[in-house]
Amino acid sequence: MAQYKLAVDVERCIGCHSCEVACKQEFNLPVGPQWIRVIKVGPRKIGKKLKMDFVPIFCKHCEKPPCIKVCPENALRKRPDGIVLVDKEKCTGCQLCIDACPINAPQLNPDEGVVGFCNFCAHRIDDGLEPICKIVCPARCIYFGDVNEINKMMQEKKVKDLF
Repeated sequence: MAQYKLAVDVERCIGCHSCEVACKQEFNLPVGPQWIRVIKVGPRKIGKKLKMDFVPIFCKHCEKPPCIKVCPENALRKRPDGIVLVDKEKCTGCQLCIDACPINAPQLNPDEGVVGFCNFCAHRIDDGLEPICKIVCPARCIYFGDVNEINKMMQEKKVKDLF
């Protein structure tokens, strides 16, 4: 079975936050949690010019997710395709997974009292669609697909994916 990957070419990201807005709408998220968030890095000086980078941050669905290990309720699981999911029925909102994640991808949804994070829009993938962030990105800097194909494409294009 294919293992999925979502990656971003940070050199092309324009910081429009379309991915954030679309994700919040897709998952009907309240004010606060963001399953994808764009951070600003810079400005930094390169030669005589200033450069600003924008870096979308989202769950990377680690090979061995530390969040799964620390969950006392076994509310997190990894699908055969590599996507990590939260079982909202089991999650107690203890937030141990947030502390375990190296990029703080999981966040508490205060309206539901449970943790959530980017799941690559698993419901859309199951219907043969792509993640909403990839669809709406005007810079076309978000890539999604089989991990081997994405890695190969990124190497060929010399794409920088910071995480």
